[in-house]
Amino acid sequence: MKKSSTLFIISLIALLLTACKPSTPKKKKTSSSSGQVTTSASVTPGPTSGETPTSIVPGPTSSVTPTSGSKPVPPSTSYVPPEPHPAEGYEECDKAYNNHDKDGLLSALRSYTSQGQSGSYNDLWETYKTVYIRADGKMFDYYSCITNFTPGKDQAGSYSGEGDAYNREHSIPKSWWGKSTSNQGADPYIVIPTDGWVNGMRSNFSFGMVKTIDKQSAQGFCKKGTSDPDWLVTDHPVFEPDDSVKGDLARIYFYAIARYSNSYNWTQDDDAGLCFTGKNDANFGFTDYAVKLLSYWSQLDPVSEWELTVSDRCAPIHGCRNPFVDHPEYANVLWGHNSNYTPYTYSLN
Repeated sequence: MKKSSTLFIISLIALLLTACKPSTPKKKKTSSSSGQVTTSASVTPGPTSGETPTSIVPGPTSSVTPTSGSKPVPPSTSYVPPEPHPAEGYEECDKAYNNHDKDGLLSALRSYTSQGQSGSYNDLWETYKTVYIRADGKMFDYYSCITNFTPGKDQAGSYSGEGDAYNREHSIPKSWWGKSTSNQGADPYIVIPTDGWVNGMRSNFSFGMVKTIDKQSAQGFCKKGTSDPDWLVTDHPVFEPDDSVKGDLARIYFYAIARYSNSYNWTQDDDAGLCFTGKNDANFGFTDYAVKLLSYWSQLDPVSEWELTVSDRCAPIHGCRNPFVDHPEYANVLWGHNSNYTPYTYSLN
């Protein structure tokens, strides 16, 4: 037999053996109980941002959907269920809450938060490096969604625009209580890190819902302008933060009332009069406007993992947590609008 014929026969046999070889089965796709298609291989769960937010505060929910994607830190936009929450220290508060005893609840909250001892105004710089650091190591910013501040390096200093430096923002302006930099003036829950330029834009204006914008931060994250007449009948300038931090700021204000009995006197600035009455009244010093606005904001932006993280980090330094982060429902008894102590619900429409 010729050599070429022999090679042809060998090649033909090899092709026949290859064709008969069983193929390796592909990984089978299976349907999960949720209807999503997954593979049999191990898959790391992704973000849960598509889940329906859980209502933290009992009662009616707002018809307004919070702005998504505007806060740069993933943990601060993740909603958490009302349980579990830290139980230590809240026994008397829970007792008063269950009895719908608003005076007793405020008294218990005052006792709990009195454990919090603020350091000096300058101490805040170091406190920020522990409490308000994002997952990427940068400083968290309540007033801007474009900043990437290096802790310590980019603090204070001069700034000519957004993103130049962060500073210490009195979420309740210090001019409202005589510009003191002790107690509430150095409380790390109240004095928070924000972009310096946007902080300057806010000045000492009250929070509110803006109708006509005069000035705004990048991507409209924060706005200053004329108040929406549905909220204030007077033509008054107000400052509106992004939806993603509205609830954070509302719970800061609730905490301030619970922590500081001198909040009854916070009307030394004209703008303070929009939020504080200067009296120990039925709202414990809040105006009706403040109660409605802050209750609405608290519903619009429920408690997030970021807020819990802030309390986790701040409590060992300061001495107490923000109780309205652990128990947002407490606000219903203190400032609820009917016998069922359900929160106010408002729509922007």
